[in-house]
Amino acid sequence: MWKNLHPNIRKRIQIEFLSRLGSSLIFPFMSIYLFHAYNAQITGVLMMINIIISFLAGIYGGYLTDVFGRRRLLLLGSSLSYWLLLVLSALIYPFIIFLGLPS
Repeated sequence: MWKNLHPNIRKRIQIEFLSRLGSSLIFPFMSIYLFHAYNAQITGVLMMINIIISFLAGIYGGYLTDVFGRRRLLLLGSSLSYWLLLVLSALIYPFIIFLGLPS
């Protein structure tokens, strides 16, 4: 069955698997970190907010997919993730933005 799928679908399944694996590995440790940084009540509220926002974003993302199409939304989401990660990296490690510039 796996070989019968279109190569783009196979690649998307692989990427989604890795993405969910990473989230599943980080999420429990994030709760431990938040518990030590704050208290149990704030940690519980923050984790609950994260889950609720993810649920609502999934519903809204499904609606946007119906309106604009899967391909357009996947390209937009992937490029937005790339640029946001680049900006976040530059904010955390400002010297990175100078690595690609000629001296």
